[in-house]
Amino acid sequence: MQECYLCLSLKTLRMLKWVRAHCSLSEFVAKVDDDVHLNLPKLFQYLRPLSGTSIGANLIGGSLFEEAPAVRDPDSKWYVPMEVYPVELFPTYVGGTFYVLGFNALRKIYAKSLEIQLFHLEDVFVTGIIAWELHMKPTMLAGIFGDWRPMDHLFASSCTIRNRMLSVHFRYKAWNYMKCWREFNRRNFVCSRWPLILSFSC
Repeated sequence: MQECYLCLSLKTLRMLKWVRAHCSLSEFVAKVDDDVHLNLPKLFQYLRPLSGTSIGANLIGGSLFEEAPAVRDPDSKWYVPMEVYPVELFPTYVGGTFYVLGFNALRKIYAKSLEIQLFHLEDVFVTGIIAWELHMKPTMLAGIFGDWRPMDHLFASSCTIRNRMLSVHFRYKAWNYMKCWREFNRRNFVCSRWPLILSFSC
């Protein structure tokens, strides 16, 4: 498959197909972009009470977008022509930088994707259009930060991220992410209260 932004829906559906075939004992699957920091302890803390429940099995959780308009500007990477999607508003969906699917939701979404017209905006298609077709409602997960902008988080420290944020999308590369990822995942990690914008470490 050619690597392109418009291929994201196909890539994600192939991932769901692979997980369905090879990870059938899993309860949850997280889809995470490569520039996103996922706070695994907080994710486990959220998912643990849902383990073994119907709510957990059918979870579509992430950063919720409700009544989002289709973008009609041809210069936008999110452009949607009228002939492709004639409705002005998308169904409720969760943003594609990070979301979690319960395994039953994953199975249903993949099966339904084989029956309906493919749509190029992956998060809208997988967690919005298909979920709407299945009468499944996406759920808001607290603590997801869509874009990390240094000026919006002047006083945020690694303690802020460790204790309050479920996921952070480092679209603007505000700090040395790979170094901080290693730090956050050390067993003996102790967070610093210094603002990240003033610090060279986590």
